[in-house]
Amino acid sequence: SLDSSVQDVVIYVLLVVGVILGLLGLVIWFKGEKEAKKIIDAAKGIDSAVAGIDSDMRGSEMELEHFDDEMGAIKEKVTDYESKDKEV
Repeated sequence: SLDSSVQDVVIYVLLVVGVILGLLGLVIWFKGEKEAKKIIDAAKGIDSAVAGIDSDMRGSEMELEHFDDEMGAIKEKVTDYESKDKEV
């Protein structure tokens, strides 16, 4: 009878420990999921910032190309003016 009651206590203790460990595992999992969401949000923020910088750089390249075109046109006008001035 004593052996039977000891077995029952061991079984109940193991069940309680299993339930506690299971609950602890769930708590850790939910905290991990919460942290993962924070990391994902941070990654999205960084991605957005990088996309903004990339967009600004493309805009700057377009401005430089436009500036180069304008400078080429001005240079051409100056050359034309100088050649006409030499003719006169």
